[in-house]
Amino acid sequence: MVDKIQYISKRIEQLVQVLESEKEILNTLLKELGYLFNSDILLFNETGKILSSFFNEVNYDNNKKNVNTDLNSKCNNFFDIKINEKIENIFDEDNYYNSVIIPINIFSKRKATLLLFKDDNFSYEELPILELIRAIITIILKESNNREEAEEIRKKNIVKNAIDALSYTELESLLYIFDELGDSEGVLIASKIADKFNITRSVIVNGLRKLESAELIETRSLGMKGTFIKILNDKLVNELHKMRI
Repeated sequence: MVDKIQYISKRIEQLVQVLESEKEILNTLLKELGYLFNSDILLFNETGKILSSFFNEVNYDNNKKNVNTDLNSKCNNFFDIKINEKIENIFDEDNYYNSVIIPINIFSKRKATLLLFKDDNFSYEELPILELIRAIITIILKESNNREEAEEIRKKNIVKNAIDALSYTELESLLYIFDELGDSEGVLIASKIADKFNITRSVIVNGLRKLESAELIETRSLGMKGTFIKILNDKLVNELHKMRI
């Protein structure tokens, strides 16, 4: 028992030193745990989206994106580590396993579930190791969560600064543009938009240039076919519509 705890602690220290991203650390950690417990492992978020996986025995498709909805709901109902819980239909198939369900919470909110599963039973004596694993993964996901929140704030600030640099007519023209675009990318003809909404083509062009200089969009002239527009910052359209409100 002590040997396993020391092994896990040492491996985490090594992984943090040599791997750059949380994703790489999680993938390698799950592989280590899979061998340690001789089990298959899934880490998925509160909606069932798979964040990382390792299949030691079961021949699953590594391209699977989500676990079974019923399984995810079941796991979300556990608040403490559950050992040797019977589970089935991980990916909508008819298989039964013994499992360890480890809930991962951040700021009292469910963030993820670590699921270990195999045909044989797990040992209740390994609970201290499982608690250590939960603490480690919670720290990793918390750091990832902090990075994601910081990135969201950064994106919104870039959009806000770009919008503040727009004139009223440029802002109005861009609202028309992205309403017409209707997706994250597409082709539009500026002159047709100008005629349809009674605005000048130069206002449209100037507004698009300002967004492109802020690296919020990418544009490419297609000649007579129009202009290809691709949104690079997923906060752009929502923030623009807030200005309309």
